[in-house]
Amino acid sequence: MGKKLMLRDITAAEREQFAIAIHESGHAITATLLGDEVGVVELTPDHPTTLGQCTLSHETFPGVNNARIAFAGPYSEAFWRHGGPPPSAALRRVLMAGGRQDEKVVRESGDERPADVPRLISNCWGSITGLARVLFINGSATQADIDKALFLPEHEPEARAFALASIRSGSAPGSFKVTPAALL
Repeated sequence: MGKKLMLRDITAAEREQFAIAIHESGHAITATLLGDEVGVVELTPDHPTTLGQCTLSHETFPGVNNARIAFAGPYSEAFWRHGGPPPSAALRRVLMAGGRQDEKVVRESGDERPADVPRLISNCWGSITGLARVLFINGSATQADIDKALFLPEHEPEARAFALASIRSGSAPGSFKVTPAALL
């Protein structure tokens, strides 16, 4: 039997696993928005120290977005646990949770709270929860799943770039349609 699809029907342990799916989805969605390519995002419940991971297959600007991507995971998890934008204490609890490298990456960057990440997470919340659902059910997701969650055009690099820029500048994913120039 597959995993349950409604949050009201899942156990406390499954809720914690869904929180990790939200966390990893925040990393993946933010990495994609910033122009990086995700190889795989997965839940790793049997790993002794890591509950999930988001691995990049290609960084457009190596190292430049590390702090923002790292911060996006804990911020997304805190957003979900709090039911909206988290207060500092809720965010700190998630950032300081044992066995996670996110806090260290953010701290070492010198940018304790990348300013644009909360807006991106809030703006893309539907995409993050949609991707988390895929991740929770399947245990892993690919760049294609992330693109689908963000409603990005397929096979049209220029249209995809325009859609990503539109989302970064404040449009909600799926709230607009991009028509490739060749079709006008």
